[in-house]
Amino acid sequence: MPDESRHAPVALDVNTFIGGYPFRHIPHPEPEILVRVLAREGVAQAWVGHLPSAFHRDPSAGNAELIAALAPHAAVLRPAPIVRPDWPGWRDALGALVQAGVPAIRAYPQLWGMAAGDTRLQELGAACARAGVAPGAHGAIRGPTPASPARRGWRPLGGACARTGSQRLRGARGGHRGGP
Repeated sequence: MPDESRHAPVALDVNTFIGGYPFRHIPHPEPEILVRVLAREGVAQAWVGHLPSAFHRDPSAGNAELIAALAPHAAVLRPAPIVRPDWPGWRDALGALVQAGVPAIRAYPQLWGMAAGDTRLQELGAACARAGVAPGAHGAIRGPTPASPARRGWRPLGGACARTGSQRLRGARGGHRGGP
């Protein structure tokens, strides 16, 4: 008998990306392909990052590109843009992204030379919590986290969130989706 649990529907994928990666080829990093892959995999919605922006000093242009690219697919693909807490005006950038309705913010402290306990990451995590968006740090700490982290047993950890207790986020999974 086949293992049906392998194909169980997933409500949300919190670790998907569009755009190229500078160190290896990623096939089909376009939103149109991502929508088809998610449908094939039984995923209802994804919080999508813009992979090239993780390597930019100022991610604002990449964030604008991400939001524009995902707009035609808004029912399935939700933007999870980048905010660098070491960049001037990051609080204003976060405010504008919150106003645009993003569900989550991504950060890449390891790429930016920040340790997990960096106070700038803590400030970003606190600002995200006040704004009602999920903060996520990628690299040494996996994320992003579900919205309303405190209500779901998440606690701040260096500006990101870490799961406490034994419960898992139901209907969410991470991992890059690629291929047509």
